[in-house]
Amino acid sequence: MIGVGNGSDQILDLILSNFASKETKVLTSNPTFGFFEERCKLYSIPLIAIPFSDDMKLDIKKFIKQSKNADILYLDSPNNPTGFQFKKSELQKLVKSFTGLVIIDEAYGKFSEYSLVNMAKTQENLIVVQTLSKSFGLAGLRLGYFIANKKFTETFMNVLQYPCPVSTITIESGITAFGKIKDNVRHY
Repeated sequence: MIGVGNGSDQILDLILSNFASKETKVLTSNPTFGFFEERCKLYSIPLIAIPFSDDMKLDIKKFIKQSKNADILYLDSPNNPTGFQFKKSELQKLVKSFTGLVIIDEAYGKFSEYSLVNMAKTQENLIVVQTLSKSFGLAGLRLGYFIANKKFTETFMNVLQYPCPVSTITIESGITAFGKIKDNVRHY
């Protein structure tokens, strides 16, 4: 259920270039992660962007209402650049109610109150994207990963992904970084 890529940007780009088209509508927030927005423009993928309110909040009801008009739901959780995050129960409700592909970008997830990683076990349409760039401080390493259902992961890694997407040095560095976390957790 875990796939890797040359940074989370590459993962997002491959998802868009292979699962979306000019007829696909993506539901997201405004603002949202700039790279994702630019990739949608590059591929002529229409965005349905729900703006933040004056008090910098997002209305979950607007998202649920607009979800009927969209094929893909993309949310960065917490949002980049605002840091806003839906209440966990609200986001779970939105994910469960959405029938299309759901991409939750948790690039800043380690700085948030919760993660939706465990939902990927039961939600066949959910892809949770994470990276070592932010919380690990390893942006130059270019190691992103996602958690999704087994079928999507196998398709991504065996069909969509480049034959050698991540270098051996990157893989070993990622293993070391995750090992340090595991070691630090034991000490608390």
